[in-house]
Amino acid sequence: MKGIQEAMAAEPIDPVNESDSRPAVRDLVQKHRESIDEVRAAIESDANFDGTKHDDLWILRFVLSHKKKLKDAIKAAQHCLSFR
Repeated sequence: MKGIQEAMAAEPIDPVNESDSRPAVRDLVQKHRESIDEVRAAIESDANFDGTKHDDLWILRFVLSHKKKLKDAIKAAQHCLSFR
């Protein structure tokens, strides 16, 4: 997010209702730190990779959407970079 010193909110928002059990983004990033770092290491040499745009949250989306299968997450992230 442009102009924001801290990328993720310091404190997550309160649940919107009693059945809202979604984890905070920062907790998800911490939980999947190793996977995020592995995907980043695989794609950061790509000419289209920009560390200011392609942050932990951007990478986390690939990790989670590919059910933590890192080869698939890396391939999808590389494809996304080449498409853009």
